[in-house]
Amino acid sequence: MEILFFISFIALFGILAYVSYQAKKKRLDALHAFALANGLSFNPDRDISLKARYPFFSAFHRGHSQYAYNILKGNYKNKDVLAFDYHYAVTVHTKNGTRTQHYHFSAVILRTDFPLKELAIRPEGLLDKIGEFVGLDDIDFESNEFSRKFFVTAKEKKFAYGMIHQGMMEYLLENPNYLIHTNRNEILIYQNKVFQPEEFAKCLDVGVGMIERIPEYLIKELNEDPA
Repeated sequence: MEILFFISFIALFGILAYVSYQAKKKRLDALHAFALANGLSFNPDRDISLKARYPFFSAFHRGHSQYAYNILKGNYKNKDVLAFDYHYAVTVHTKNGTRTQHYHFSAVILRTDFPLKELAIRPEGLLDKIGEFVGLDDIDFESNEFSRKFFVTAKEKKFAYGMIHQGMMEYLLENPNYLIHTNRNEILIYQNKVFQPEEFAKCLDVGVGMIERIPEYLIKELNEDPA
């Protein structure tokens, strides 16, 4: 009986491993096809350099053992873009010892032809609402709906108000589930999950739409005073 149970367990483990392998292969093939269809390069190998190349994005500093992989790079709708999966690990200490938990999420970075200032936009959660009562600096906007749904921080509120005008608020309300950071010449957009190829396309389109909605007067001001 024990032998049959052991054999069944091994068989089940093998089936699950095979299904997981096939799902990963299918996604990898789909990402490669997406890259080819959009004139992007594709490299599935690990790249440990993102944390050093983009030190101003806190998302790349979570945990340890960080690296990007499944990297798509090139020009997308006349914008220089980088899209990728990202891994980091967290060591958890318990009374029974330590264990390592692994996390993965997908993200895109779009480069602008003009400098940007530091700005963070994310869906507002319960902890953010609690934080408002203890003085966390969430910027409020004229749209009550936008202010309820998004938590926004920036070093310079003037830049935040310039970026997030009425048209931008309406656009982000139509695309509400992304975490967005801007700094220097880059816009980082991601979710805390792994994208399917069509979700990469959607995320890239959100970034392109944001750049196209940045007012000309603000771009002029940023070019004249990039500090």
